[in-house]
Amino acid sequence: MAETVTGSVVMRMLGTSIGSAGGAALSAILTQEVEEVFATGTGDDQVDVLWTRSGTLGASGSDSFDLEDGTEDQPLGTAAEFDELLLLLVRNTGAGDLELAGNLLGFSSEGLPVEPGGFALIYMGTAGRAVTASTADTLGLSSTAGTDYVISGLGRSA
Repeated sequence: MAETVTGSVVMRMLGTSIGSAGGAALSAILTQEVEEVFATGTGDDQVDVLWTRSGTLGASGSDSFDLEDGTEDQPLGTAAEFDELLLLLVRNTGAGDLELAGNLLGFSSEGLPVEPGGFALIYMGTAGRAVTASTADTLGLSSTAGTDYVISGLGRSA
């Protein structure tokens, strides 16, 4: 079965600060937007691999994902074999702690905490991050108290 994969990420952060100084009303508005659109393919700013997984970690639980070896599946059932990872989204959908780790992201000992109800969105740029055929290039999730998660990635197979 052939699959066509496309993707995009749109993120907007808005903030307003209102106050006064010396009797004058002051306000400041912060707007920061990021939008990336990925066509199907294997070149820069293109994707052809989509992967997502949800799960539950028990107390002192962990999961490890090798995104290159073909053991992970795309949503329609074909193997998700990343050569380059462009975008990673991790959501902590439970009430416990969650930590994202793994050599693929450059974490050697401590990872990135994702608080309950929170998320981490990591964009590796148009060229992506190389994924090698090695257990040294894995992603890991762990929790000391147990929690639920959803992890998703977009990337290329070549």
